Amino acid sequence: MKNIRLIMLGVLCILFVIHVGGCKDDDGGDSAVGYNLTTQKDVNNFLESGNISYLIISGEDITDLSALKFTSIGTLIIRNTNVLDLSLPNLTSVQEELRIEGNSKLVKISDLSKLKEINGELVINNNVLLTDISGLLDIQGGAGTISVINNKALGEDKPLVGEDYSYGLFPLRYLYEKGKFDGTFRIADNHPNAATDIEDIGKLEDGISSYTIASRKDALEFAPTNTTVRNLTISGSEITDEVLKLLTGKVKKIIGTLTIEGTVITNTEGFFDVVSVEGGIIFRNNTPGNGYDAIFSNGLRFYEKINGDLIIDNTPIKFWGKGSSFAQIKEIAGDFRILNNPYQGTRGDELDGMPLLKKVGGDLEVSGCPNIVNMQTFMMALQEIGGKLIYKNNPKVVSLSGFESLKSIGNGIEISRNGNTDGEIPTYGSTGRPGWCMVKAWIEDEIVKNTSDVILTYSDGELVDLSMIEACDGFNPSKDDGIPKDYEINGAREMQLFLEGPKGKAVNLTIKGEDITQEMMNQVQYRIESVSGVVTWDNLSIESTRHFFNVIDCQGGIIIKNCPKLVDPSGFQEAPDKYRIIHGDFIIENCPNFACGGFQGWSSFNCITKVEGDLRLIGIVTSNVNSETFKNLTEVEGDFELRDIQWFWELNFKDPTRPLPLEKIGGDLIIQDCRAFWQLDGLAGLNSVGGDVVILNTSVPTYSTDWQLGLCYLKYLKDLGTVFKPDVKMTLGSSDNLIDVDSLSPCGLN
Repeated sequence: MKNIRLIMLGVLCILFVIHVGGCKDDDGGDSAVGYNLTTQKDVNNFLESGNISYLIISGEDITDLSALKFTSIGTLIIRNTNVLDLSLPNLTSVQEELRIEGNSKLVKISDLSKLKEINGELVINNNVLLTDISGLLDIQGGAGTISVINNKALGEDKPLVGEDYSYGLFPLRYLYEKGKFDGTFRIADNHPNAATDIEDIGKLEDGISSYTIASRKDALEFAPTNTTVRNLTISGSEITDEVLKLLTGKVKKIIGTLTIEGTVITNTEGFFDVVSVEGGIIFRNNTPGNGYDAIFSNGLRFYEKINGDLIIDNTPIKFWGKGSSFAQIKEIAGDFRILNNPYQGTRGDELDGMPLLKKVGGDLEVSGCPNIVNMQTFMMALQEIGGKLIYKNNPKVVSLSGFESLKSIGNGIEISRNGNTDGEIPTYGSTGRPGWCMVKAWIEDEIVKNTSDVILTYSDGELVDLSMIEACDGFNPSKDDGIPKDYEINGAREMQLFLEGPKGKAVNLTIKGEDITQEMMNQVQYRIESVSGVVTWDNLSIESTRHFFNVIDCQGGIIIKNCPKLVDPSGFQEAPDKYRIIHGDFIIENCPNFACGGFQGWSSFNCITKVEGDLRLIGIVTSNVNSETFKNLTEVEGDFELRDIQWFWELNFKDPTRPLPLEKIGGDLIIQDCRAFWQLDGLAGLNSVGGDVVILNTSVPTYSTDWQLGLCYLKYLKDLGTVFKPDVKMTLGSSDNLIDVDSLSPCGLN
C-alpha cells in the first residue's frame, strides 16, 4: 500500500488541459475555454488572444509571462512560479478573479499597462520576496475585494512623498483615494511594519509608534504620543492583571501586533474589551499566577475577526463555547497556531472553541499539544486555509475530525507524528472520526492547491502512502462504492490500516511482509469477501491457510511463495467446492514446510480437478508431495512443474494401483531436481502435452523395470504422434549427462 510515498504526491499531477473545448451558454453561444500552463514552453506556445474563461499558470519552470497575448479573462491564477517580474502587457480586463500567490522568487508586479478593469477578487498572497506592486497603478476601474496578505517583505510603512504612489502598499492607497476601485481592501501579515488598514498606509509614522513594556515601572512611565500604537509587546514576570490594566488608559488602539509574552496574567478582561486590537495577537510562554491553571479569555468575546496572526504558544488559555472567549471569531487573516500547549484538551477546552471560524488566511498549525484528542466541533465550520495545514506531534490525536468542512488549502499539508499508545489516525475511520481517506479526497478534488508540499506520516515518522486508499467524504468515511479493487498490503502497519476499511470485494489481492501475524490474516475475511483475480501471499511468517481460503471466495489464481513457516493447507481442504477448478495459476514456491502430501489428516489439494493456468510446486524441501497431492487432477492448461522437492517419489496410487488421473497439459511438463522421484508410472494417463518436456536430475531410470516406468516411455509416447507436438523438445537425464530421447528404444505399459 505504500508503493507511492506521500512526499512524492507530485505524481497526482494537475491536468494539463482543464477544459478542452467550448461549452454552450444558455443563449446557445460558445463559452470561452480554460487552460492550465505548467512549463515555460506552454507559456511561450500559448497563442490564445481573445477572451478566456480561466487560466492556471503554475510551475517552477515558468519565469516570464510577458509573451501572453490574451486580453480578457474570467479567472487568472498565477501560483508557484519562478517569475521575478510579473508583466502582463496585453491584459485589459479581469471579470472574476486574479490570484497571485506562492511565487517564491517574485519581486515585482510591474507592467499591467492596459488593465482597464478588474472585478471580483484580486489576491496577492504569500509571495515572500515581493516588494513592488506598482503595476496596480495601471488599474483604471473595478469593484469587489483586493486582498494583499502574507507578503513578508512588502510594505514597510513610510510617509507619502508628493504624488509618488509606487512604493510598497501605496498603489492600494492610490486606488482607494482616487476612486479607481470600489470595494473592500484586506491588508494583513505583510512586512512587520506595514499598515493593516487602507487609511493607515503612509501614516504609521505620524505619531504612531511601536513599544515594549517589560516591567511594572515601564507600564507606569508609559506615555505614548498617540493613543493609537502600531505594535505593542508586553513581556516579563512583573506583568500581572493589574499591570496590564495600567495600560488601558494610555492605549486605545493597536493597529499592528499585540504580543503578550512571559507574563503571569490570569485574565484578558479589562484589557481586550477596552483596547481595540486591530492586528495580530500573540500569547507566548505565559504562566498564569495566583494558582490559576489557565488564562481566562472572555475579554476576546467580542472579536469576530483577527486582522493578523493569532498565535497561542506554550500558554494555557481557556476556550469557552458560543458567545464567549474566541467563539465569535469568523476569520483570522494571518496564521493561526496553537503550539506546545499541555493545557489544551485536559478539560475538553478544545471542544466548541471556535465554532464560527470559516477562514484562516495564512497557516493553520496545531502542534506539540499532548492532550488534544481532536478538533471536533472546534473548527467544524472551517472552509478555507490560505497557507498550510500543519497538524503534528500531538500524541493523543487519532483522527482528523474537525477538518471535514475544508474546501480550500492554499499551500500544502503536513500531518505527521500524531497518535501513539492510544492508536493512529485510521485509513477510513467512521463518522466523526475520519482518517487518511479524507486527505486523499482533498488531493483528488484539488482542495489542496500545492500538492508538491504534502507530508503525511504515522506516529513513528513512517510515510503514509495514499495510493491504495480510496478517497472519501470526511462526514461519511466508511462508505464503500461497491466496486472491486486491487489491493497490495506491505507489512503489518498497512495490514492494520487495511483491516479498518469497509468490507468489499477485490480484483487482485497481494499480501506481503514477515511481520504480518496469523491473527491479522484471520481478520482479512471481515474485510474481503471475494477475490476475482489473483491472490498472492509473499514472504509471510504465518503457519496456516485456515480462516482465509476456506472463507474468502478466491475465484482466480493463487500464488503462495517465500513462506518458510507455512504448514497447514486446511484452508483448501475445508472448502473443496471452491477449488475444484482454479481459474488461473496455482503456484506454491519456496514454502519448504507446506504439507502438500496426504498425511497427518490433511488431504492438501486433492479437491482440484483442473488448473486453467500454470501449476507449479517448487522448493518443498522438508515436507512431501505424493499421490494424494493432486488426487483428482485431470487437466492443467498451462505448465505442470514439480521442482526442487526433496520428499517426492511418485504420482501413482498403489492401493489400488493406478496413475494420476492427469490427462492433459497445455504447456510444459517439468519434473526437475526431485532426486527421490523414481518412476513415471503416475503419468501413464497423459494423452496430450502441448509444450516441451523436462525430466531432469531425478532417479527415473532410462529403461523400465518390473516396478519402474523409465524414460523410454516418453520415446513410446513421442512415437505415437498423438501426445506431443511434432517439434517437442525433451530434456532428460541429468544436467551433466543429458539423454537424447531419440536414442532410446520405446517402452510401453507392460
